[in-house]
Amino acid sequence: MPTLKDKIISFIALILSGCHFLRMGDLNLVGIYLVTGLLLFSQIPIRFLLCIILLIYSFFVWINISYHLVMFRIAFHMPFIRLILILGTVIIFELIAILILINSYTYIKKDLKKYTLPLLTFLTVFALLIFLRSKIQIPILILDRFGLRLGILEAYLLGLYGSYLSSKFIHPSAHFKMRKKIWSLFSIVFFSQLFLGLFVNKGFLMTGKLHFPIPALIIGGPIYRGGEFFMLFLFLSTILLVGPAWCSHLCYVGGLDAIGSSIRQNNYNNKKLSRKFAWFNLCLTIFLALFLKYTKPSNDIILIIVANFGILSLVFILFISPLTGKMSHCISWCPLGLLSLGLGKINPFRITVGTNECKSCSICVKRCPYEAIDFKEKAKINGYCTLCGDCIALCPHDAIHLTFFGKKSYFAYHTYLFLLIVIHTLFFGLARI
Repeated sequence: MPTLKDKIISFIALILSGCHFLRMGDLNLVGIYLVTGLLLFSQIPIRFLLCIILLIYSFFVWINISYHLVMFRIAFHMPFIRLILILGTVIIFELIAILILINSYTYIKKDLKKYTLPLLTFLTVFALLIFLRSKIQIPILILDRFGLRLGILEAYLLGLYGSYLSSKFIHPSAHFKMRKKIWSLFSIVFFSQLFLGLFVNKGFLMTGKLHFPIPALIIGGPIYRGGEFFMLFLFLSTILLVGPAWCSHLCYVGGLDAIGSSIRQNNYNNKKLSRKFAWFNLCLTIFLALFLKYTKPSNDIILIIVANFGILSLVFILFISPLTGKMSHCISWCPLGLLSLGLGKINPFRITVGTNECKSCSICVKRCPYEAIDFKEKAKINGYCTLCGDCIALCPHDAIHLTFFGKKSYFAYHTYLFLLIVIHTLFFGLARI
C-alpha cells in the first residue's frame, strides 16, 4: 500500500500536469487530474490504477512539449538550457511518481478479482457517455450546458461513481444498506432538475420541453400518440438486461416511494397490500389512451386527466407508504410495475430459495419490500420479485441466491451487478425530462 509520502508525491505530479492543461485551456483534463489526485486519499478501489494511467499519459505529454519547445528555441537561437533543466525536472518527477505507484500497486495482484468489476464499470460508463456525447446533437450531460463544456469531466465523475458502487455492491449486505439510498438520491436529483428546469432555467430539461414524469405515461403515451416510443424502448431495454430490476433500482418515482416507505420501517407484519388497484390502473391507462386518441378532446382536458394520475401517485407516496411502511405506490398502484414483472420473466436472472438450506425462519417474508415471498413451511419466491436483492443479505442461513437459468454462479451475480450499476449510473447522469 502506498505510504502518505508516496501519495503526496503522486498528488504533486498530477497537479503539475493539471497546471499544464490549465495553461492550455483544457478544463476537462484539469478537473480529471485534480479529482484523481484527491482520490489518492480516498478508498475508491481503482484510484491507483487511474493515477498510473494519467501519469503515464502526462509523462509523454511533457516529453513531447519539451522536445518542441527546445527545438523551437534552438531554431530561433534562443537560450534553452534553463528550459531543459526545468522541464527535465518535471519529467523526472513524473517518472518517480509512476515508479512509486507501480511498485506499490503490486500488492493488488493478490486480490485482483476484487477490482475487476469496479474497473470494468468505470471504463464502460465513461466510454458510453463519451460515445453518446459525441453522437447526440444536444448536450446530454448537465456540465456541457450553460457554457461550461465540462461533459468529459462529468463522464469521468460518473464512471468513478459507478466504480464505487461496484466495489460495494459485490457484498450483499452493503447492497442492502445502500440500495434505497442511491435509488432515493437518483429520484431527488431527477426531480430537482425538473424543478430547476420549470422555475429557474430550461437548460436543466433535456430537450427544453416538459413531459410529465408519470410511469403510467410510459404505457399510455405511445398508445395515445401512436409514436415517440423512446421511453418505452428504454424501459424494455432494461427488462432485457436486468429483468424487473427497473422497479427496485431504476424508476424515478419508485425512489420517492422508497423514501416514503422508509419512514416507518418496523411495520413488516401487516396484511399484504392488494394489487387490484394496480391492475385497474393498467386497464384504465390503456383505455384512456385509446379513448383520448380517437375522441381528440382539448389539451386542457388531457392535462387534467394526466395531472390526476400524478396526484394519485403522490397520495400513495406521501400518505399510504409512510403509514404502512411499505412501497404502496409500487405494489398497489403502478401499472408499469405490473408490466415490468410480467415481461421480466423473459430475463434469465432469478432470485431463488434453496429448499434444503431454508430453515423456515421467515425473516425474508417479513422484510421483503415488494411482498414477493410466500411462506408454506418453506419460503418461496412468487411472481412479484423485482430482484432488489434485500432477501439475499437478510437471510441468516445463506439460503437465497441470484441464479442465471436456474444455476447459482458468482460470475452471473457479478454480471447482473455490472449491468445494473452501469444502467443506474447512466440514468443518474442522463435521466432528465
